Amino acid sequence: MSTQHSNDYLPAQPPGWNAPEIPYPDWAAIEAKARADGVQHGQSLEPIALMQEFESLHLNQLDGDRDAEIAKFQTQLQRLRRETEGAQAELDEYATTMEKDFSTSQTTYDHINKTVTMMESGPSTRAGDRLPSTLALSGGGWKAALRHWAGPIIILALLLTVDVPIYYATFLVFGESPVLTYALAIGAILVFVLGPHFYGRSFREWQEYRDRGDRADRRGLAKWPILLFVIPVLWFVSICSIAYMRLKSLYENPPVLYGADGKPLAKNFDAAGNEIPSDTTLLGQLGYLPLLIVFLALMIFTALIATELGRRMGNPNDRLLKEQRANRLRARGVLDQAQRRKAEAARKSKEIAAFLAELTAAEERGPAQIEQHFDKAEEIYVNSLAMTVDAKDDDPDRIDRVVLFGPGILRRHRRLRHELNMAES
Repeated sequence: MSTQHSNDYLPAQPPGWNAPEIPYPDWAAIEAKARADGVQHGQSLEPIALMQEFESLHLNQLDGDRDAEIAKFQTQLQRLRRETEGAQAELDEYATTMEKDFSTSQTTYDHINKTVTMMESGPSTRAGDRLPSTLALSGGGWKAALRHWAGPIIILALLLTVDVPIYYATFLVFGESPVLTYALAIGAILVFVLGPHFYGRSFREWQEYRDRGDRADRRGLAKWPILLFVIPVLWFVSICSIAYMRLKSLYENPPVLYGADGKPLAKNFDAAGNEIPSDTTLLGQLGYLPLLIVFLALMIFTALIATELGRRMGNPNDRLLKEQRANRLRARGVLDQAQRRKAEAARKSKEIAAFLAELTAAEERGPAQIEQHFDKAEEIYVNSLAMTVDAKDDDPDRIDRVVLFGPGILRRHRRLRHELNMAES
């Protein structure tokens, strides 16, 4: 598993393992069977048989069951040890991976947290200081943004109320209908007002990244600085063309004056029908040139307001701060998940170590415990056998065969078993 992962990476679950039970024989069932066998065999046995050198074949069968249970127990313990050691090896590998993942997640979180902490140290005071705006730091919504930018937005809106009629009058000669004229005017607004606004945003990005070498991180026009100088020139040429079109329309289509009879007057006559003398002053010689200058100044001033508003609103560190805060939140989640997985692996490792210790103890003491329980089963069998034989004897002076013959039967059988085991070994 690779330790290089994104902030969305989630560590895998630890290997599934639960401590099994040590497979000891069912002591209660063995003892119950020995008691039932003793009753059954005692019913077919004469009382005099216990007075002789009695040796029950069923005790030999219990010896065989004893050896089979011990062998089965040891085989099951060996299987459990192999499975547990395999789970331990798998868990060790998982724990190593989790340790690396935790270290990587911690490094990633520390790096992102350091970036966010640095950016939250204060609002930006100049372009290129890698700090976000006050609004981005406060985390306010659209209401806070509206309050923050209310002044420039109101000024821009007032200028647009003046610009729209001018654009409408400029495109009036091109529009076949008022709707088309308004469409042309609104299109001009989008180009000559919103265009400078987005230009201001790109210009702010260029200011932020111009002293850095990481061009790949730049966005928009900041990747192509030459365009930041070409676009204003093209915009100015375009706005001059619009101004020229407006001036030309005024020359070619001057305002029409109407007389008292409602008929249009000839040029150079006022509404009273008097001839208007030629204006020989400097202002008269200039004609519509002052209007052209005012028109250009208004358009340029509107564009400058939109550009500056875009430049102030387009701090790329605001977006970066938002992204880094989200990355920090995801990295924190991944780190917490890796820490939980690491703790789970440590807990599982302790459980496996404890079970292996229990398994070792069972390997050492288990056979002896089985021996002891089968010795007890032998005693239960012999006592049950003798009690059943006693119950068949009607003599009131009968002897207690359990006390008299039971220990001797067990001693003889165990001595023979011991001798047989010594001979086999």
